[in-house]
Amino acid sequence: MSNKISLVILYSRFEDVSVIEKRLETELSYFKNISNVKIEIAFINSVDNCTHFLANSADSNSTILLIASGGTEEYAKTLIEVNEHPFLIVSNSKNNSLAASLEISAFFRNNKLVKLFYYENMDEFISGIENFSLVNNAIEVINNSSFGVIGEPSDWLLTSKQIKSCGSFKTKLVEIDINEVSEKVGTISKSITASKIENDYQHKCVHSSEIDNSSKVYDALKDIISINEVDAITVRCFDLLKHKYTACMALSILNDENIVSSCEGDIFALFTMYVANKLTNKPVWMANPSSVNKEENTLILAHCTVPSKMLNNLDESLLTTHMESGLSVAIQGPLKKQDVTILRIGGNFDKILFSTGKIVNADMRNPNLCRTQVKIKLNVNAQTWINNSLGNHQILVYGDITNLLTDFCNFTNIEIVDCNK
Repeated sequence: MSNKISLVILYSRFEDVSVIEKRLETELSYFKNISNVKIEIAFINSVDNCTHFLANSADSNSTILLIASGGTEEYAKTLIEVNEHPFLIVSNSKNNSLAASLEISAFFRNNKLVKLFYYENMDEFISGIENFSLVNNAIEVINNSSFGVIGEPSDWLLTSKQIKSCGSFKTKLVEIDINEVSEKVGTISKSITASKIENDYQHKCVHSSEIDNSSKVYDALKDIISINEVDAITVRCFDLLKHKYTACMALSILNDENIVSSCEGDIFALFTMYVANKLTNKPVWMANPSSVNKEENTLILAHCTVPSKMLNNLDESLLTTHMESGLSVAIQGPLKKQDVTILRIGGNFDKILFSTGKIVNADMRNPNLCRTQVKIKLNVNAQTWINNSLGNHQILVYGDITNLLTDFCNFTNIEIVDCNK
């Protein structure tokens, strides 16, 4: 699908369009050289121009209103009030652009999907436009995606039970019988993925037959994804233990391949992972919150699966058994000691809690926790974070993506839970 954006330059009826083109020469040159987004450009300086534009413009996912002059508020109103998609109101210090933009933003802030963006230089301008394009492309992708829900959510995941939709999002949930996984595994005599796993991980304390079985789970899930034409999956993975294998390695590889995959049938975790992945185009990690140290203001996350691309060094990683069962293959490895964002979407897919932090310990090797473990120094109060939590599994992504998340929430009416109160 293509990301289509309308760029509408609003300018005063007292100015000539040639003057505007000269004043915005650098900005317009940037738009004309964008290759990954389809841009429709229009110059408007009257309500009649707005009406003509609305009648003849191609469907867009979003609109950038570049406010070139003051006195353009009514034009903006005419365009915004008949549309439900996101608008970025772009202003600068010239010709009362900011004054008009403040009026437009204030009028629509509570009933339309608008954001006011003021820039002082071209670097800031380019960054703001790229973020807007990225966020709106992510929204478009999410609304046109299908999730495979392989088995019911695990019994202990109370928040994911009885979910049939993703709230106001158009993401489809496709129910798939968990028994299809074991049935497909039973038809695979040998998996070619096993040898790659053996080569990637030098340190192992599991038998090759366990790696082969884990590889067959991966092959089975890839087949299920293809047959059902889904874009992401969540698996009721503990049901696989009766067959003496888990999905830990399979989900690791799938997430490395940018096929977002979550454990335990956790639909909220999967949706949150998908959002973070589409905003960053990077693998993300789903993990259990295992403990909090209030004095240190730290949080420990742990899980038995992790995308290998998120590990600091495969040579320092170990293939071991699944913690709870002692069976199959799980991954124990160090993540990178760097800034991270931790997030989870909850409610009716209309709330989000996120916080930044930094990984300060990446490989504790506590035998009583899931295999891959990190300690994170939180940038919000740990007790406040606990009090506002939206559920069990948390999603970790490298870097500070709070600006992207804030824009995503602004354009999808997701409430950001404030952890600073």
